[in-house]
Amino acid sequence: MKMKIVKNIHHNEQGNVLIITFAIMVVLSMVIAVYMQRSDRESRQSGRIKQSSEALSYAEAGLNDALWRMNNIAGWDAMADFPKTYINKEGDGIYQVNVTVTSGLYTVTATGGFPVSDTLLDDSRPQRTVRTKVRLANFADYSRFVDGNIGYGSGAVLQGKVHANGDIYCSSSNVTFYSDVSCTGNFTGSTPDWQAGHESGVAPRSLPGSTLNLRALSRGEVSGHGKGLYFNGNRSIDLGNLAALLPDDSTPPNTSMPVNFNGVVYVDNGDAVVKGIPDQGLTLSADGNILIEDQVRYPQDALGNTIPDATIGLVARGQILINDTNDGVRNSEMIIEAALMALDLDASNNPLPGGTNGWQVTSSGNSSYTLTIDGSIITKYGGSAGGYGTRNYNWNSKYSIYTPPYFPAELGGNYEVIFWEEL
Repeated sequence: MKMKIVKNIHHNEQGNVLIITFAIMVVLSMVIAVYMQRSDRESRQSGRIKQSSEALSYAEAGLNDALWRMNNIAGWDAMADFPKTYINKEGDGIYQVNVTVTSGLYTVTATGGFPVSDTLLDDSRPQRTVRTKVRLANFADYSRFVDGNIGYGSGAVLQGKVHANGDIYCSSSNVTFYSDVSCTGNFTGSTPDWQAGHESGVAPRSLPGSTLNLRALSRGEVSGHGKGLYFNGNRSIDLGNLAALLPDDSTPPNTSMPVNFNGVVYVDNGDAVVKGIPDQGLTLSADGNILIEDQVRYPQDALGNTIPDATIGLVARGQILINDTNDGVRNSEMIIEAALMALDLDASNNPLPGGTNGWQVTSSGNSSYTLTIDGSIITKYGGSAGGYGTRNYNWNSKYSIYTPPYFPAELGGNYEVIFWEEL
């Protein structure tokens, strides 16, 4: 009897061991399966992360390719030829590039990924898209540009780039340059406070030889770039009320504001008398001279807030004159927030004999009055603001990103990336 009991106990123990062993094997199998599944998932995730990183590099290769084409292939950047779209392989990847241009600012968008064929992206694999804003090196980047010699006295402070096709003279060491300074001649006089690079003996840089491109843009003659406002003959223009000039019988006629207004206003065969606060970025050009008769301020919205990405350019084929008594009222503080360019291309239409001043204050002098120019001053000759006791020449860094529409680019300059983002 005892033997039988012991035998049953032994069989029960064997059964328990089998059950426990089986349970352990099941648990181990589940653990291994979960581990393998997790390892496979992590491997696939790691692969997609790697592919995503590669896709970004292919997209950036597309941006670089477009920039290279714009800088190295003659005519590739012709404004009438845009928008442009093309696709190229890059190693094991591929990129698709789209280029558009608005108001002289090019937008380059590139999507990188992996190919199904030489001309098709694989939508089942990672893709990355990046976008840049590109523009030619622009005269609005300069705080001061003169096609000759230029001098500065004690207390002068210049924030933007300075260039002279001649010598740069400083009468005092109390002159500060915060950005790059260059000249074709020499730096003479006292040594100023150089806060950035400075180089003498550089090659000359040429001003534009005409304003015909702005004229064509105002007339809607550049395909794909909208239409501006074109006027024939002298005009008085309030930048804040362009509609008051319409309808106009110039050829082509301006019956109303163009739906696709490109921001260019051109006065042909005459002078422009200018003032006001526009509600968008503008470039106003005159075949003759531009006379600023009252304040010109940065564009503002309907609530009177300055629009941060909008600027103003004034481009005279002749000279720029400042006379705030022209409208019968003198400002104790005259503020001009614009990039000023006076090309002095027509000596017969020069109101300042001798061509000694590209821009000039022609108001009567008053030592208690203040003139502030917040923007660029680009001239063939020098300038004078003797009608004001205090003269402030500022340069706003917004010009390096938000240039006035189609403001003249620096001849022979390269395209520059001024903004980058991933979409």
